[in-house]
Amino acid sequence: MIWREKRSLLIVLGVLLAINVAFFLTYRVRYQQRIQALDVTLDQANAALEAARSRKAAAEQTLTGYKSTTADIQRIYNEVWSTPQRRLTSMILEIRDLENRSRMVPRSTSFTQQVEKKEFGTRAMTMNFMVRGTYAQVRQFINLLELSQNFVVIDQIMLADPTDETQLLNLNIQIKTLFHEPLDPSEQSARRGGTS
Repeated sequence: MIWREKRSLLIVLGVLLAINVAFFLTYRVRYQQRIQALDVTLDQANAALEAARSRKAAAEQTLTGYKSTTADIQRIYNEVWSTPQRRLTSMILEIRDLENRSRMVPRSTSFTQQVEKKEFGTRAMTMNFMVRGTYAQVRQFINLLELSQNFVVIDQIMLADPTDETQLLNLNIQIKTLFHEPLDPSEQSARRGGTS
């Protein structure tokens, strides 16, 4: 028979087939291990990427909060605590308007100004004014003053009984407000030199 004549060739082919099967099985196992190792590495890389994205999002949120806070502080300095040249007249006019709206009779007004919180560049101004009116008018006036758009703090209120037959109360009220005082160039350079 033919297979007996070609026995050596068949043995060589059988050995080669056995070697190929053994190599294929071991290679497949090693290849599978490499794939699993690469999958683990990929999972670790994805986890590190997600952690980096989370840190980036947190940093961006912190930066946005910082910018918002800085803008709010600048708005307070530039608008709410603006300089006396920009705000004082409008504030006095608003107080006069509140007096008129509550039908109070203005008596006198005085101002005192003092440096306060110099490191923030603010200056406090105290306004004393006397008005006259009924109890209901006094309550309405104080309520309107507390609802003012201007930055004012009611510092002191003195209420005097009526001295005549009109039954009108004399109200002496002291309010305080802050104004932003821009730093002069020498203070700005000294402040920059102290922080650097």
